[in-house]
Amino acid sequence: MNDFFDKLGYAAKRAAKNVASEVSVAARKQQLSDCYRDLGKLCYQAMKRGEPPDFPAEVAKIDELLAHIAAL
Repeated sequence: MNDFFDKLGYAAKRAAKNVASEVSVAARKQQLSDCYRDLGKLCYQAMKRGEPPDFPAEVAKIDELLAHIAAL
C-alpha cells in the first residue's frame, strides 16, 4: 500500500513539473510574440522615416527567447 502512495506522489510531482514547464514555455512564447510585434512596429516606423531597419538589441532579445524555449 505504501508503494502505491509513493508512486502516486511521484506521479503528482512529475505532473506538477510538466505543468510548470508548459506554463514557462507559454509565457516565453507570449514574450516572443510581443517582441515580434514591437520589432515590426519599429521596422515600420524606421521605414516611414526613410531609415534602414537596424535593431540588433531587439533581434538579440528574440534570439534569446527562442534559445530559452528550445532549452525547455
